[in-house]
Parts: sequence; C-alpha cells; structure tokens
Amino acid sequence: MIYTIANVIFPAFSAPYVSALLFPVAGISVLIAECVIFKLTNRNLTWWKIIALVLGMNIFSTIIGFIISAFLPDGLEPKLVGSGEHEVWISQQGEHWTTLMYIAFPVAYVLSIILEYGVVRLFKRISISRPFRTVTLANTVSYILLITISYIWVNYIW
Repeated sequence: MIYTIANVIFPAFSAPYVSALLFPVAGISVLIAECVIFKLTNRNLTWWKIIALVLGMNIFSTIIGFIISAFLPDGLEPKLVGSGEHEVWISQQGEHWTTLMYIAFPVAYVLSIILEYGVVRLFKRISISRPFRTVTLANTVSYILLITISYIWVNYIW
C-alpha cells in the first residue's frame, strides 16, 4: 500500500506571500483594494494606468519578498516518516513556525511599503500625488484584508 502525504509546507517568512496564492479571494481582494485606493487618491489617472502600476508594484515586491524570506528563519523541522526502506525525511512546521509567521506579516508590510514606494518613484510618467502616503494607505488596507480573509478562510472555510 502506498501512502501519499499531502500537505502545504512553506517557510514561515513567506506566509504573507503564500497567503495571497493559497487564498485567491484574498489575493484578488488585495489587488482590487489597492487599485481603489490609488484611484481615490489620484482621480486624474486612468484605471488602466492604476491597474498596471498596482500589478507591477505587487509582482516586484512579491518576488523580492520571496527572495528575502529565503534568507530568514524558516521555522521548519525535519521529521523521519515511514519505516525500513521506505523511510524518508519530510519538512514540517516546527515549534517556532507560528511565531515566525506572525512576525512575517509586519516585516512584509514594511518591506512592501518600501519596495512599492520605490517602484512608484521609478514610474515618473505616472504622476502619483503623495506617493508615500498613497502606497502606505494602499498597503495598510491590503494587509488588513489579507490577514482578515486568510484568517476567516483557514478557520471557517478550509
């Protein structure tokens, strides 16, 4: 008999980025919220410019976030499963994984603001009024949504 162990294991500091992928409702909600914030604070911009900017900012900050998270503690521990010739090592969430995951969200929030502000400053042809305030507001709303929807999904839906 063959047993398949199916579990989603990822490093603790990549949780903010994985959440948007595991819970598509959260990821889509975050992008929509950021677009709305950018439109409310920059009524002169077209929706297409805002969508392009928000997607570009988020793709960039997610890629950099994943790279940085690879160098931070992962909270995973090896576990030996099976017996005899079928023994294999797997990774599982360790004792400190949850604590590290909780720390990961504020770290990702600050990192997102810094990286996305940098992206906005690079796109000089898209004039954003008060870029730091706009990026900070958009990320504040998006992280509140991401955390809330992910929590509800894990605890009440999944």
